[in-house]
Amino acid sequence: MKVKVTYYRLGPNGMPTSPEQHEVVEINPGPNDDTGELVNEALSKKTFITEDKFKVIDTNEV
Repeated sequence: MKVKVTYYRLGPNGMPTSPEQHEVVEINPGPNDDTGELVNEALSKKTFITEDKFKVIDTNEV
């Protein structure tokens, strides 16, 4: 499924350093999968940002 993700990039102090950003990522969750974790992994792969450098604010299925 495609998911629209709204997120902030985080600076070294853990505070947001950019305005809200949006990406659409593709995930394929199984019945027991944590969709939040899958979204973080997919966003990290698409943007080449490690998971500790962004904070997901909202997700919506597209």
